[in-house]
Amino acid sequence: MLKRRHNTSAPWTVIRSMDKHLCRLNAMKVILNAVHYEKHDKVLDVVPDEKVVISGAREIENMERQRLKSGKFIG
Repeated sequence: MLKRRHNTSAPWTVIRSMDKHLCRLNAMKVILNAVHYEKHDKVLDVVPDEKVVISGAREIENMERQRLKSGKFIG
């Protein structure tokens, strides 16, 4: 599904973590970085964790690498 639906007009972002709180926090950071709004507080840290937030394109690369390495895709 990711390979078919991720494109430049509708890019996907993948949030990877087993920690629900960390997932939600990083999802909010992604949204806050994508939307321009007044009263943006420059002091707040709204940069998503690069270990948790992955672009759809990067995730597709990871999936292909995994498939080639193992000979099959393990979801």
